[in-house]
Amino acid sequence: YQTIHQNVYRCSMNQYQLIANYIKENGTITQLEATMHCGSTSLHRRMEDMRGMGYVFDSRWEIGTNRQGKITRFKVYWIIKQPKRKAK
Repeated sequence: YQTIHQNVYRCSMNQYQLIANYIKENGTITQLEATMHCGSTSLHRRMEDMRGMGYVFDSRWEIGTNRQGKITRFKVYWIIKQPKRKAK
């Protein structure tokens, strides 16, 4: 159990880094982008964890068209503040 738990934790830490890097490179992220580019199917949960690490996010609702041509809403997130890095 411990080995599985440690591997899951390592994967989750990698997702935090992938999400932060994606936002740095692209300015924002959506749930679809998080799934496609970061492997995170639960962006809101990863962001909640990241808030606990010191990240501050902002968001807004946007309107777009889905694959069936219907109007849909989705949230776009960006980083306002990153945690301070610890000095070595």
